[in-house]
Amino acid sequence: MLSIKSINNSFSLFLKLILDHILPQFCAVCKTEGAVLCEECISHISFNLIREDSEGLDGLFFCTHYHNRVVQEMIHLCKYEYLEHLGSRIGKILAFVWLSHLHPEIDVVVPVPLHPKRLAERGFNQAELIAKKFCEITSLPLNTKSVQRTRATKRQVDLDSEQRKINVANAFLSAPISGSVLIIDDVTTTGSTFIEVASALKSAGASKVFALAFAKG
Repeated sequence: MLSIKSINNSFSLFLKLILDHILPQFCAVCKTEGAVLCEECISHISFNLIREDSEGLDGLFFCTHYHNRVVQEMIHLCKYEYLEHLGSRIGKILAFVWLSHLHPEIDVVVPVPLHPKRLAERGFNQAELIAKKFCEITSLPLNTKSVQRTRATKRQVDLDSEQRKINVANAFLSAPISGSVLIIDDVTTTGSTFIEVASALKSAGASKVFALAFAKG
């Protein structure tokens, strides 16, 4: 049975979709009419495949920095304003940046999963949307079933570094998996979520685990 909250969220999303077709859209950054994020603003983002060492991962990659206002708006609009098409757009950017730089060989791509409760509230997993488009362009296989989030966790954005580690500790479980795995998410700060997902994957048989985020805070 659907909860009142789920019904209200579904109605809000339905209403937003209708209004988006009736009312003119304005860029969230520069307020120019035409789109929720205009091409001019997006062109001011600098994209590059940056690699960092991270404990528990064989490599952490990201392609831009979260402090950029346009990047923040893209992630916020996708995640909290239910603009799903921005997830595909982020995935497209990630794919082209990935393919245009030296990168490790990958056997399978895994998006960071949401807990079923959060998925029901939001209606979609932005990491999965990003990963799906990424895989369409790179021709890498996508696995959305292997890793599960076994318990609901608090939003990482509201926590400090130590609290983030505790929040996601042992929160993921993976079915048996092999080869080199690439985890994908929209944004990372301390890398705690990636590290916990990687731990679950390696316990399940993955030989190497890399992580790729659109932005790093």
